[in-house]
Amino acid sequence: MSISTIGSSVAFSVKPRLDTAGTLAEPANVSVAGANLDTNISSSTTAGKKYSDAQQSAIAKLEARDREVRQHEQAHLAAAGGIAVSGPSYSFEKGPDGKNYAVGGEVQIDVSPGRTPQETLDKAKQIQRAALAPKDPSGPDRAVAAEASQLAQDAAIQLQQQSRTPDEADAPLADRASDRINRAYSDGSQNPATSLISAYA
Repeated sequence: MSISTIGSSVAFSVKPRLDTAGTLAEPANVSVAGANLDTNISSSTTAGKKYSDAQQSAIAKLEARDREVRQHEQAHLAAAGGIAVSGPSYSFEKGPDGKNYAVGGEVQIDVSPGRTPQETLDKAKQIQRAALAPKDPSGPDRAVAAEASQLAQDAAIQLQQQSRTPDEADAPLADRASDRINRAYSDGSQNPATSLISAYA
């Protein structure tokens, strides 16, 4: 899986899993609502055509990978809701049977900040849900979720700053914190640093 940034959107995407020989790797079994979707081709024919064992194996892997990719991308899309910029788009591989199978895909979502800190906070949470929606999120999916978490933290800080008095809001955050610490440890007659040391002595 990979994620591509497009302007103020990001695309969750599934890329083909290849084994060390560069061929399509065995996909995992996929279940939806308890129904096993793993395909077992036991006959020597598929839709009336004869295929070798190697071709049947390749078709079965492609069918399973197609289901896995589509389910993964649908999970992103369903969780993204209104921040989805597009529906799923897929990259395909033609199987020995002549059919195209999805082996990679992506869903683009809008990751731009909101108009207000609260809107940004809400949007960041939705981005996280969309990124982590698939049953087995990829490393890039987790990276997008981590970036959304940082966006949420920044928005929460902005919300806290808005709730302060005008004098506090104008001062840098570190200065406000040090002023509060100094007031807490100072009775007005002593040096705040001395008071702090005295408190532990």
